[in-house]
Amino acid sequence: MNYGKRAYGDAYQLNFEYQLKSFRSQLSYNEEITSYARLGAVTESFAIFVCDIGSSDISECFQPDSLNYVLQPGEEFKVYSGLSTDITNEIILTKAAKYAIGYDRKKLKISFDIGYRETEYIESNRLQKYRTAGLNIDYRLSRRTNIGINTNAIRRSGEQLNGSEDTLTIGFSIVRKLSQDASLNVDLRYLDRDSENDVRDVTDKRLKVGFKYQF
Repeated sequence: MNYGKRAYGDAYQLNFEYQLKSFRSQLSYNEEITSYARLGAVTESFAIFVCDIGSSDISECFQPDSLNYVLQPGEEFKVYSGLSTDITNEIILTKAAKYAIGYDRKKLKISFDIGYRETEYIESNRLQKYRTAGLNIDYRLSRRTNIGINTNAIRRSGEQLNGSEDTLTIGFSIVRKLSQDASLNVDLRYLDRDSENDVRDVTDKRLKVGFKYQF
């Protein structure tokens, strides 16, 4: 844990990791002051699962056996991302907290994360808040078949929204390996966004079928 003095007052930074044989968790908290010139998509890499670069399916990932795991060529830690706020040249104070846990045992893999992000615009005295929660479950049904469920919930609030906005995404997937290099994927996704601004309300349902071949 780090502590210091900033222009706006006290500043804190915390990073904590814990690991057992099949269970792993990580907690972080950070405060920083910045401007739009540096503010963009917020990306946090948590060492809960290690995946091939570009992989989005937890079934293709594994939990490292050490807190000090060194990534090998072609690997990356599972990444959690949050979008930044308005385009502005103001000075911005950001406070962000994230907690993630992972479980990897035989046929079952689970990851769960919660996050909180608060963005304060110093000059205009505006405040924007994000609260997030995500759950990913993958189960190896057979030697060639995996099923997965993933959910993600976001609550965004701020004066520019005239209240709050809730977004819920639920997904279900089936991955069937046809051979060592080929697989068939079926994905179902449901998205619902409920806002106090009716124009931003969205409900979306999608079915995607894909074929993957690795040369």
